[in-house]
Amino acid sequence: MSTLSGKTVLVIGGSSGIGFAVALGSLKANAERVIIASSSHDRVANALERLKARYTTETGSSAKGRIDSRVIDATNPAAVKALFAELGEIDHLEFDLSSEKARSSMDARYWSALQAAQSAQIKPGGSITFTIGSAFHNPYKKWALLVGTAGAFDAATRALAVELAPIRVNVVCPGAVDTEAS
Repeated sequence: MSTLSGKTVLVIGGSSGIGFAVALGSLKANAERVIIASSSHDRVANALERLKARYTTETGSSAKGRIDSRVIDATNPAAVKALFAELGEIDHLEFDLSSEKARSSMDARYWSALQAAQSAQIKPGGSITFTIGSAFHNPYKKWALLVGTAGAFDAATRALAVELAPIRVNVVCPGAVDTEAS
């Protein structure tokens, strides 16, 4: 397994699903600090406890002092800017709002992701990863808005990769993933 030793990972949308799995995986890869962020105080608090418990159960170690959380409305540009101003430099940003309220809104989903990419202070050698749904490749009936948003993400990711190099910018489009939500 690759190591994230000494690295800080921020997971926006980290209270469930893929975001939660990324946070847990980051801890297991020895990230120095993992911050999960979500729009609900209750969901963040619950996820923080689940993350600590799962990490301890699965590794036999404590993640004390390595896990942090923030409550943030990722659809609010001022809140996103304030979060990154507070955190300062980070190494990796995972942006996964697939389970958040922004799921069905082009404005909220697409623009909030671009705001996060623009506001993040990523250290050289770091990365930004966006998550889009598998419907991007296999659309469902009446999902035009969601699939269109995914297409916009794909195009924007390519442009951001050029603009932000050497910071890596990627979009992942997972199929079925074994998470707590599945």
